[in-house]
Amino acid sequence: MPFSSINLGTETSEAARRVTKNLILAYEAGLGRGENPIFPNIIFKLKEGINLNPGDPNYDLFQLAIKVASKRLNPTFSFMDSSFNSEYGDNVSYMGCRTRVMANRKGPAVTDGRGNLSFTTINLPRIAIKAERNIDKFYKLLDETLDLTFRQLYHRFKVQAKLKVRDMPFVMGQGLYMGSQGLEPNDPIEEVIKHGTLSPGFIGLAETLVALQVSIMGIVKKPRP
Repeated sequence: MPFSSINLGTETSEAARRVTKNLILAYEAGLGRGENPIFPNIIFKLKEGINLNPGDPNYDLFQLAIKVASKRLNPTFSFMDSSFNSEYGDNVSYMGCRTRVMANRKGPAVTDGRGNLSFTTINLPRIAIKAERNIDKFYKLLDETLDLTFRQLYHRFKVQAKLKVRDMPFVMGQGLYMGSQGLEPNDPIEEVIKHGTLSPGFIGLAETLVALQVSIMGIVKKPRP
């Protein structure tokens, strides 16, 4: 189950509580020999009145999630009451590798029926090493890398846009993706995947700062002897 996430924590029915509890306990138990599960990710959604405070109906599940997260680094947590999420109630979900999909320049800002189409990870330490502790050079190289990343992601989008519904029989063929309802097998999917997202990311921020020898105040330190 690569790059998948399960969102839970806000359903309070007895059946939902049992499913949530046992899924978290299964994560605590680990894989066959106790190995740490990697996927699916579990996103525990927090909301006042549901699970955030003592007395909330799912507060016990929140406590269990914290216990398991301290051991397995999963679940991760999403605060539905944050200003970033609050206008959407408890319906903000995360997909894939904990990607939040909500804003939409091409249609309604919803989670259902959408997803991240492609991602590219930028190797920040490599850029920092090439910059040779020159912060201006670092940002210049970063700008160039970001521009390359954006162009690469858009190129990949154009490749994906040439696919037809029959190439994705589950997601498109069954009308699960926003706008795909009623399409025929030979119809292209470009007008459908415009609701998806393209994501540049990065890795190695701590190593980048070491390579640049830059303090948190932005002051360049002298190289170590």
